[in-house]
Amino acid sequence: MSAEIRYLSHRSLAVYEATLIEQFAITHRRNVKIQTFVFAVFALSFFFLAAMTIILPVSVQGFLRLLLVP
Repeated sequence: MSAEIRYLSHRSLAVYEATLIEQFAITHRRNVKIQTFVFAVFALSFFFLAAMTIILPVSVQGFLRLLLVP
């Protein structure tokens, strides 16, 4: 009887550990997806800012030339 109880307690502990590991894996995957999305948003925003740094002065310069030419 004692061996049977010990076996069941070890088995339930193993199931509990497996459940915890599975929950951790699911949470970790979700966190990785969120971090990937946040990184992509930041990277795209910096690329956009870099493009605007190049494009805006050129376009404003052309617009000012149009205003100044009689």
